[in-house]
Amino acid sequence: MNLNLPTYDPDFIEKMNDKIMNKMEEFSQLLESSLVDLEYAYQVEEAWNSNQSNRNKPYVKYDLNDDEKIIIDLKEKMQKTSQQVTNTFFKDYETYFKKQKDDKQIIISELTFPKRTKAYDARQIDITIDNWLAKAKKGPYKIEIDKTDFDTLNRVSAFSVSVNNFFKVYISLKYNDIDGSSLTISRIKTILESSDSLEFQRITQLATAKLNELDHTDPIPDLLERHKPYSVNRGVTPTSIGGSSKSSQQFSLGQQKQHGKEMTITLTEQELNICDLLKQVTAYLKETKPELPSIELRIAGGWVRDKLLGFECNDLDVAINHLTGLNFANYVKEFVDKEHKSIPVKIHLIESNPEKSKHLDTATTNLFGLDIDFVNLRKEVYDAASRIPVSIDFGTPEEDAYRRDITINALFYNIHTYEVEDFTNKGKSDLKEGLIRTPLPAYETFKDDPLRVLRCIRFASRFQFEIVEDVKDAIIKNDSIKTALNEKISRERIGLEVDKMIKGHDPIGAFDLILNLGLYDIVFSSPPQETIVSGKFEDSKICLNTAKILKWLFSDESKSYEFHPKFRQLNEDEKRKLYLAACTLPYKDMIYTEKKKRHPACRFVIREGLRFSNEDVDKVTSLFSNVYSVKNAVAQNYEAPANRVALGLLIRELGSGWLTNLIFALSNELISKFDNMDQVKEISDKYTKLIERVQELKLENVFNEKPILNNLLKIKQSPEVKIILNSVMEWQLEFSSKSEEECREFIKTKYGKR
Repeated sequence: MNLNLPTYDPDFIEKMNDKIMNKMEEFSQLLESSLVDLEYAYQVEEAWNSNQSNRNKPYVKYDLNDDEKIIIDLKEKMQKTSQQVTNTFFKDYETYFKKQKDDKQIIISELTFPKRTKAYDARQIDITIDNWLAKAKKGPYKIEIDKTDFDTLNRVSAFSVSVNNFFKVYISLKYNDIDGSSLTISRIKTILESSDSLEFQRITQLATAKLNELDHTDPIPDLLERHKPYSVNRGVTPTSIGGSSKSSQQFSLGQQKQHGKEMTITLTEQELNICDLLKQVTAYLKETKPELPSIELRIAGGWVRDKLLGFECNDLDVAINHLTGLNFANYVKEFVDKEHKSIPVKIHLIESNPEKSKHLDTATTNLFGLDIDFVNLRKEVYDAASRIPVSIDFGTPEEDAYRRDITINALFYNIHTYEVEDFTNKGKSDLKEGLIRTPLPAYETFKDDPLRVLRCIRFASRFQFEIVEDVKDAIIKNDSIKTALNEKISRERIGLEVDKMIKGHDPIGAFDLILNLGLYDIVFSSPPQETIVSGKFEDSKICLNTAKILKWLFSDESKSYEFHPKFRQLNEDEKRKLYLAACTLPYKDMIYTEKKKRHPACRFVIREGLRFSNEDVDKVTSLFSNVYSVKNAVAQNYEAPANRVALGLLIRELGSGWLTNLIFALSNELISKFDNMDQVKEISDKYTKLIERVQELKLENVFNEKPILNNLLKIKQSPEVKIILNSVMEWQLEFSSKSEEECREFIKTKYGKR
């Protein structure tokens, strides 16, 4: 395998070393409070190895039954020395590596490890700590200390191995990328597995994140997935800053399968810092405000779902059990202002807005670059006539979970235990199997809030999940749910859901579900019957078929038919406008009146039915009104030079969206021809030739051109001015290389002294 190794460069190696040591210095700061047990293990090793008979050494001379204060002092001393120990630990490796070229492999010198002592080999350190803790639990103070608070050299060595492998893989990546060799994979595996102890998992999490940053094309989890013998069976989880470590076999959801991909929550460095800070706030409240009930924090909803699916999410909703979001947010600011003055915290209040699904006041802030909303756990009671709750009270996590729309949105991440909590007992499995299900019986969920019908459709299309049958039945078989969706939900809220579907991963899937669930005429509502003056409603399937054609034109699949590449170069907003136009195609021939004026029905659907912007209304209605002029233009032959005028005027009429208009007209023509690909090719070739002619004649941006005499003609404002300027533009299009003076002479000749 050709690794393309660079020439050996000592200066570069030194710079590389500096970069790595700077990164490890950051690690040492993060580990300052969690390496207490490392210091303890070193001290115990020293006592056992060099002076077992001397019982005056600290850390071994005390009987834990003597005094609780001795233990507290001991822990405090360990904490004070942990920074020094960490720095010393890493300093030993400042010049540890060199780069050589040998059989196309990178050779890195070995790191030193803590010496194996007789006490270590005999497991006497483990035995001593076991005995020590046993005495502590039986003594008068009944002191409860976890053994993992005092890790032995077993775990110290594991930590060394993790750092050792991190260095090696980091260097290898910098020089030749991951080569997929068993040695490299094994090292990565060791980093990932390291230890069950939380402080090791923290360094592991950070190291893995850094490794992934170096190789975006081949992230570590994907690499491990391809090398099954080295796959990891569990996730990694951080410890808290400033807190004691707690033993756990598995603090994360672990690894599940969803569409063949592993699912686990891996916190980013920002998320780690947020969780640690929030835990510090709860400890601060427990100490300074004992009158408050015990506060427990959970990250709720979409963040948990997205992280388990492997997506990053920049918005966190933090649910609090016994405080309002605003009260807790103010305590966060109070604590940070006292203890972490370098961290800026500004609290903003978002007042309740039921029409936007904000039923409670929400406090929001930004921590470590991520947006955070604070809100209390709640239970809700609904009225039959509205989707807005009539009462909202503090609730339990279970009550809060069951009030949510679907099970995959009802998961919590407990920041104290680093566990995913599934109070519906179906969220994890539904996420794994790709199912959309309501926490409560679907009829009850939809009756309380009919908007959840559209949310089910949106999330199903977004993640390409399957809506379970009882949810489909509740929609299809209950006219009362459809009536409630039509009457209880504002058109703005319906429009917002539709817009998210169109912008989402699979708008075609969303349209398909809307049709199959019998919701088209509710979502895309028609003008009042008494206002319709002509035309009729066509089969709603036309919108789905057109959307499929549009998607095909946008995709690489259309390359084989030699479509013009511009079909595949539309921006997302242009695609959105086309999909929106496709949604309203069943109304394409319908005309209605409003204030004695006639309008296409698509205008009503978009403006009144979805409450979209005036720009959306204007753009989509122009797509419909321009279809026939585009089709006529395609049918003409623009080979003659004089036709530059006609084609230029057409592009000016269509404006900046001329290409969008061409694609919409093409999709209309292809609807009835799509079962005959020869005809599809024939029609598409005509549109391709038109685009090529526009490019040949340099008319792509002609809609931006101004008449060259626009400000030079000394003509008083009158109805004739527009006529004259139109003539100027036609002259420009025909004689693009001629001068202003020649144009002035043309105007004088044609219009004289008028």
